[in-house]
Amino acid sequence: MRILFKFMFKNMSEKKLRSLLIIVSIMVATAMSFASIGISKSYASMVLERMKSKVGEADLVISSKKDSVDPFLDEEKLNNNTKEENTVNVLDAEGSYKNQDDILKVNIKATDIKKLNVINRIVLSKESKGYDLNKVKDNQVIISKKLKDKLGLNIGSIFKMKINKKEVNLKVAAVAVNKGIFSESLGEMNLVMDRQGLCKELGINPSITTVLVKVKGNSTIEQVKEKYEKNFENYKISETISKEDLDNRVKQFTIPFYVMLIVVILMAAFIISSAYKVIILERMAVIGTFRSIGATRVSTDLILLMESLLYGIIGGILGDILGIPILNYMADSSNMFKNYGVETIVVIDKINFLWAFLLAIFLCILGSIVPIIKASKISLKDIIFGTFSENSSRNILSFILGVILFIIPYIYIKKFKWTGNFLFSILAAFSVFLSMIFIIPYVMKLFCYIFKEVYRFIFGNEGAIALDNIGKSKVLINNGILLSSTLAAVVVIYIASSSVSGLITKGYSKMNYDLKIEQWKDKDMINKLKDIEYIKDFQEEFILNEVEVKNKDFKIRQIQSIESNKYLDFYKDVNIYDYKNNKTEYILKELDKGRNIIISDILEKRQKFKIGDKISLKLEDQYKEYTIVGFAESEFISNGQIALASSQIIKKDMNTQIGNFIKVKTRKNNNDLDKKLREDLEEYNVVITKKSDDLKTDLEVNKGLMNSLESFSLMSLIIGSLGMMNNLMVSFIYRKREFAVLASVGMSKLKRGKLLFIEGITLGVSGGILGVLEGVYISMFLGEITYSLDSYIITTIPLKLIILLGFLAVVLVIVASFVPIFKSSNMSIVEEIKYE
Repeated sequence: MRILFKFMFKNMSEKKLRSLLIIVSIMVATAMSFASIGISKSYASMVLERMKSKVGEADLVISSKKDSVDPFLDEEKLNNNTKEENTVNVLDAEGSYKNQDDILKVNIKATDIKKLNVINRIVLSKESKGYDLNKVKDNQVIISKKLKDKLGLNIGSIFKMKINKKEVNLKVAAVAVNKGIFSESLGEMNLVMDRQGLCKELGINPSITTVLVKVKGNSTIEQVKEKYEKNFENYKISETISKEDLDNRVKQFTIPFYVMLIVVILMAAFIISSAYKVIILERMAVIGTFRSIGATRVSTDLILLMESLLYGIIGGILGDILGIPILNYMADSSNMFKNYGVETIVVIDKINFLWAFLLAIFLCILGSIVPIIKASKISLKDIIFGTFSENSSRNILSFILGVILFIIPYIYIKKFKWTGNFLFSILAAFSVFLSMIFIIPYVMKLFCYIFKEVYRFIFGNEGAIALDNIGKSKVLINNGILLSSTLAAVVVIYIASSSVSGLITKGYSKMNYDLKIEQWKDKDMINKLKDIEYIKDFQEEFILNEVEVKNKDFKIRQIQSIESNKYLDFYKDVNIYDYKNNKTEYILKELDKGRNIIISDILEKRQKFKIGDKISLKLEDQYKEYTIVGFAESEFISNGQIALASSQIIKKDMNTQIGNFIKVKTRKNNNDLDKKLREDLEEYNVVITKKSDDLKTDLEVNKGLMNSLESFSLMSLIIGSLGMMNNLMVSFIYRKREFAVLASVGMSKLKRGKLLFIEGITLGVSGGILGVLEGVYISMFLGEITYSLDSYIITTIPLKLIILLGFLAVVLVIVASFVPIFKSSNMSIVEEIKYE
């Protein structure tokens, strides 16, 4: 047994390139597995960080109700009834800052900074390191580093701003990094100052508008919330973080990575299997010698299996190490909150190292066990004389099974579309994936049969021999399967990415507005807008997110309350219908006649709603019954599952008189109109953005996920090329004697290389075409899969990009072909045919 172990380590050291190839394949698969498993916690942490930016570690927020006349809270009453918990009393104020270039809306949090720093930590920048926050008094403020650089302010600088229409002088005391409270949106700036100091500047008595509560002890958030709702009936008590919302966002983000991980694992197993075929074939002569002098099949198989295990251990350890930077990259590229000061968070769970390592071991055993068992069945005589060869026969039943698996998904998507079943949708896509594995061998054999004479005419006899080899070689056909399967996965990811970007861009192109006004709180501003000569029209909208529906297991993702008479002027190509042939304008007017609602076509199909159905919506902690009067279909409405309702009625049910934002159409096409409007509305402390800025923000939000998936899929294509290199080597080793015979009768090294090159380029082109077609077919199910995840995308095929991916796949196969070409040129003819 000792001599067998020496043989194993000797071969591993001699065949460095082959060992490296296997270890790299395992390492990459392990690393990608580690990153895919770990990305969910990292993404969840970043979403949570963004959710906590304004409230920090607070669990509850106490504020006045919307219908309250007095915005201020009773500080004495609150202090007496919240002693058990950690609380921070805050005076929220708004203002505006004007410089030569622009006007910014200012959000001020005035509080006891020492207490605030416990719940929502303020991280000071380098220039303020070591500064005592307790020294911030009177008119002194803390600003963000981003704001300091933008406005050219320094520590000690005094600047003017308007708060409640009163001009005040503020002094920069310290500078904080752009995170937490200081994560600023476009057109805004955030300040923190002492509450007593702000009250003094405004000439008002010490006041508070909100209380941040951090629950202590054994009490739960729900218990404390319930107690406060009884004690403070006139105040609104709200939780800061929705766990359900967080879980849903993380689920939708991570599912694509798990699907891609399955593809990567299957490919890695395939690559290890093909690599082990090369190892075994190269060692068959020595294995035959060992068996001829008494070594049993069990002992030689055990040594080969232990070698595989050793590769798994090395690849698993290196894969765990490589997984850390890959996870870092995936987390960073998926961080859609960078503009809000949220730093990339990478959560490394130690247990994931173990899972990824065990997967590496499992892959090695799974990938090597079949080639080892097949090799052990080869007789000693065949090994000694080198008469063993690959089995090229295929069962016709596999083709029939492939056709069935290919057709069933098509029937499903045509007959059972809009069922919203995630499992069936994913299985349909994988059914296509599996069907091509069974169908491609027969497609390639048919191709070889039809084009054999064409190849002879173009490439000479080498072309005909190359096609004949492909048609008969199971290993070469497996290369076509591997290429098409890998490329199909890449194509699907890129189609999804392009479709999402296209959907957003197309959706915005159908929105007929120029500017958007947000965070307005004064109803008089509406009258001011009517008097501005360059404003052509405007529409007030009120948005509600994640609205609960009574006795239903779903939420309406967004209710967009609108002005029905203006809606079609601001939103083009929205298909609104009621199955009664009523015009769109008529259905929209129905919204103003009572508690009526128009829901998205996706929600209609998913929940089987009909015209006249009633749904109870939770608005301001009360259920209000709405009647469905129509259904709507457009890029944003379908994808976002948006419902439409009357702005006036929704505002009434929500006890408010003011919407979320106003969309504005202007008479002039001027890039600086947003600045002009800020000046005209300076007294109202609003945020104004251009449509182009809104589009850019939405594209950035989706860009992170798609970048990660695209990188993931391209990496899988590169892994696939390693597998193809192995398969080409396997095919070459099986045919070494044939090449030697051809060489002995006059075939030159150049012609042998030409033959192998023709095989490679044929596999590349045919596998590339089949892979693109397979990817396009699978992408038909993207709509159904996203629909099952409470979303919907209409797939568009980016033709140029798909052709480029197909070309990249061909290039990878051609590069992989150079290894057997090089081996062929160095082959010893005498060594290969000495027994003939």
